[in-house]
Amino acid sequence: MEWYDQMLAEYPRLKGVAKNFAYKASPQDNSGRLLEFYPQGETDSFDPSKPAIETFGDNPNPHDLAGDITSHYLASGVDPIISGYYKDFESSLTPDQKSRLQEQYQWAQKNEGEKRPYKDWYSASGLPAYFRGYAFRQWPQPNRMYSAPQINMFDRMLNYLKTENQ
Repeated sequence: MEWYDQMLAEYPRLKGVAKNFAYKASPQDNSGRLLEFYPQGETDSFDPSKPAIETFGDNPNPHDLAGDITSHYLASGVDPIISGYYKDFESSLTPDQKSRLQEQYQWAQKNEGEKRPYKDWYSASGLPAYFRGYAFRQWPQPNRMYSAPQINMFDRMLNYLKTENQ
């Protein structure tokens, strides 16, 4: 898995947790999805016994994988430093950013068949995506999407993820 090795080379802090995940590649799925994170115990996962990531298409991106592990798994409390960044980011959301999340939810309802209530979508999809958007190169024009203090915080978080776990 070349993408897996690339992810660990760029984000060595993930070495300790990434080995505990189940991975499944679905290269024949060209639905436009990039990957899906499944928390441990999720019944529709291909392996409910552990956290899992399924990649779609034929070219998984190591930054996307690292972003999902960070925003869904580490931020859940597994890594207190990352969960601290996550909480700080959420509490720093501006009214414009909150409005942007509402717009993204409405778009997902109209274009992706999103059925969950906003609160559920926000905690499972919306906020994690916003959290990883700048740090893992998923969103263009970061200066329009994030404040300078938020970008500074993400840069510190990336420095942390790019160091070996002692």
